[in-house]
Amino acid sequence: MTNHERKRLLEAYTDYVETRLSVVSSLIVVLVGFSLGTLSVTKISSGFNIFLMAGVLFFFLWVLLRESGNRKNSGLWKVIEELEGKYKGRDDGGVVLEEIRQYNVWESFSPIVVGRLLPILFAVLFCIYTLVEHVARALSS
Repeated sequence: MTNHERKRLLEAYTDYVETRLSVVSSLIVVLVGFSLGTLSVTKISSGFNIFLMAGVLFFFLWVLLRESGNRKNSGLWKVIEELEGKYKGRDDGGVVLEEIRQYNVWESFSPIVVGRLLPILFAVLFCIYTLVEHVARALSS
């Protein structure tokens, strides 16, 4: 892969992460805020907190699924597809394809991608924990 192609791939990845993925990342603050807020409130019923947290979690997951479904509209996806098409079938293409696939935020678990998606995963897990905590409170009272 040429230096120009590497630069295009890195620029497309950076653009995607800083624009489209940053919207999802900013929702993490809302998700964690609602989780902490509902855990600290004792005057509101557990049933309402369960309903509120389930709604926030489903909204967040809907945003994630929508973003995953819109990947073909992103510049990063187009660059990845173009470069994979160019290097597929070549003798030296295996190493190059592996390098290209490291930037695929939708289908890869490379260190580049995991570092960006880890906060999203922890936010979802914290929200699920909050739901379980509210269910436990509702059952114990």
